[in-house]
Amino acid sequence: MYNANDQDYKALEWFQKAANQGEPNALCSLSLLHSEGRIVPTDRCLSYMYCTLAMLQGHEEAKVWRATLEREMTPEELAKVQPAAFEYEKLIKTVRETPELMPTDMRESIETLLKNQR
Repeated sequence: MYNANDQDYKALEWFQKAANQGEPNALCSLSLLHSEGRIVPTDRCLSYMYCTLAMLQGHEEAKVWRATLEREMTPEELAKVQPAAFEYEKLIKTVRETPELMPTDMRESIETLLKNQR
Protein backbone atom coordinates (compact mmCIF):
# COMPACT_ATOMS: atom_id res chain seq x y z
CA MET A 1 0.00 0.00 0.00
CA TYR A 2 1.18 3.51 -0.79
CA ASN A 3 1.88 5.72 2.22
CA ALA A 4 1.10 9.33 1.40
CA ASN A 5 2.91 12.23 3.03
CA ASP A 6 2.06 15.92 3.50
CA GLN A 7 3.51 16.85 0.11
CA ASP A 8 1.33 14.25 -1.58
CA TYR A 9 -1.79 15.67 0.04
CA LYS A 10 -0.78 19.19 -0.96
CA ALA A 11 -0.25 18.00 -4.56
CA LEU A 12 -3.66 16.32 -4.47
CA GLU A 13 -5.21 19.59 -3.28
CA TRP A 14 -3.64 21.50 -6.18
CA PHE A 15 -4.60 18.82 -8.72
CA GLN A 16 -8.18 19.08 -7.46
CA LYS A 17 -8.20 22.88 -7.70
CA ALA A 18 -6.83 22.77 -11.24
CA ALA A 19 -9.23 19.96 -12.22
CA ASN A 20 -12.15 22.00 -10.92
CA GLN A 21 -11.12 24.62 -13.47
CA GLY A 22 -11.10 21.96 -16.22
CA GLU A 23 -7.30 21.73 -16.57
CA PRO A 24 -6.77 18.54 -18.62
CA ASN A 25 -3.40 17.52 -17.15
CA ALA A 26 -4.80 17.76 -13.62
CA LEU A 27 -7.87 15.74 -14.65
CA CYS A 28 -5.64 13.05 -16.12
CA SER A 29 -3.44 13.05 -13.00
CA LEU A 30 -6.49 12.59 -10.78
CA SER A 31 -7.59 9.74 -13.02
CA LEU A 32 -4.24 8.02 -12.54
CA LEU A 33 -4.25 8.57 -8.77
CA HIS A 34 -7.72 7.06 -8.42
CA SER A 35 -6.81 4.15 -10.67
CA GLU A 36 -3.65 3.34 -8.71
CA GLY A 37 -5.04 4.13 -5.25
CA ARG A 38 -2.26 6.62 -4.59
CA ILE A 39 -3.16 9.23 -1.95
CA VAL A 40 -6.85 8.44 -2.55
CA PRO A 41 -8.78 5.17 -2.39
CA THR A 42 -8.79 3.12 -5.58
CA ASP A 43 -11.90 3.95 -7.58
CA ARG A 44 -11.81 2.96 -11.24
CA CYS A 45 -15.22 4.53 -11.92
CA LEU A 46 -14.06 7.92 -10.67
CA SER A 47 -10.79 7.40 -12.55
CA TYR A 48 -12.80 6.78 -15.73
CA MET A 49 -14.81 9.96 -15.21
CA TYR A 50 -11.73 12.13 -14.66
CA CYS A 51 -10.15 10.54 -17.72
CA THR A 52 -13.27 11.26 -19.78
CA LEU A 53 -13.18 14.89 -18.71
CA ALA A 54 -9.49 15.16 -19.63
CA MET A 55 -10.29 13.63 -23.01
CA LEU A 56 -13.11 16.12 -23.54
CA GLN A 57 -10.65 18.93 -22.78
CA GLY A 58 -8.41 17.68 -25.58
CA HIS A 59 -5.86 15.63 -23.61
CA GLU A 60 -4.61 13.19 -26.27
CA GLU A 61 -3.14 10.64 -23.84
CA ALA A 62 -6.46 10.47 -22.00
CA LYS A 63 -8.01 8.67 -24.99
CA VAL A 64 -5.43 5.90 -24.71
CA TRP A 65 -5.70 5.81 -20.92
CA ARG A 66 -9.50 5.52 -21.05
CA ALA A 67 -9.26 2.58 -23.47
CA THR A 68 -6.84 0.92 -21.03
CA LEU A 69 -9.23 1.54 -18.15
CA GLU A 70 -12.10 0.02 -20.13
CA ARG A 71 -10.10 -3.18 -20.61
CA GLU A 72 -9.30 -3.37 -16.87
CA MET A 73 -12.78 -2.61 -15.55
CA THR A 74 -15.42 -5.18 -14.77
CA PRO A 75 -18.66 -5.25 -16.80
CA GLU A 76 -20.47 -4.01 -13.68
CA GLU A 77 -18.13 -1.01 -13.32
CA LEU A 78 -18.54 -0.15 -16.99
CA ALA A 79 -22.31 -0.47 -16.78
CA LYS A 80 -22.29 1.98 -13.89
CA VAL A 81 -19.88 4.56 -15.27
CA GLN A 82 -20.43 4.67 -19.03
CA PRO A 83 -23.95 6.16 -18.84
CA ALA A 84 -22.66 8.79 -16.39
CA ALA A 85 -19.74 9.58 -18.71
CA PHE A 86 -22.14 9.91 -21.63
CA GLU A 87 -24.31 12.32 -19.63
CA TYR A 88 -21.26 14.34 -18.67
CA GLU A 89 -20.15 14.48 -22.29
CA LYS A 90 -23.57 15.93 -23.15
CA LEU A 91 -23.22 18.41 -20.26
CA ILE A 92 -19.81 19.55 -21.50
CA LYS A 93 -21.25 20.11 -24.98
CA THR A 94 -24.05 22.19 -23.47
CA VAL A 95 -21.59 24.14 -21.31
CA ARG A 96 -19.46 24.95 -24.34
CA GLU A 97 -22.56 26.36 -25.99
CA THR A 98 -23.71 28.18 -22.81
CA PRO A 99 -20.71 28.73 -20.47
CA GLU A 100 -22.82 30.15 -17.64
CA LEU A 101 -24.02 26.57 -16.96
CA MET A 102 -20.50 25.31 -15.99
CA PRO A 103 -20.60 23.51 -12.63
CA THR A 104 -18.55 25.25 -9.95
CA ASP A 105 -17.13 21.99 -8.67
CA MET A 106 -16.57 19.29 -11.27
CA ARG A 107 -15.89 16.58 -8.67
CA GLU A 108 -19.26 17.17 -7.05
CA SER A 109 -20.90 16.90 -10.45
CA ILE A 110 -19.07 13.68 -11.26
CA GLU A 111 -20.01 12.10 -7.93
CA THR A 112 -23.64 13.13 -8.39
CA LEU A 113 -23.75 11.52 -11.83
CA LEU A 114 -22.21 8.33 -10.49
CA LYS A 115 -24.67 8.19 -7.57
CA ASN A 116 -27.56 8.62 -9.97
CA GLN A 117 -26.37 5.55 -11.91
CA ARG A 118 -26.55 3.27 -8.85
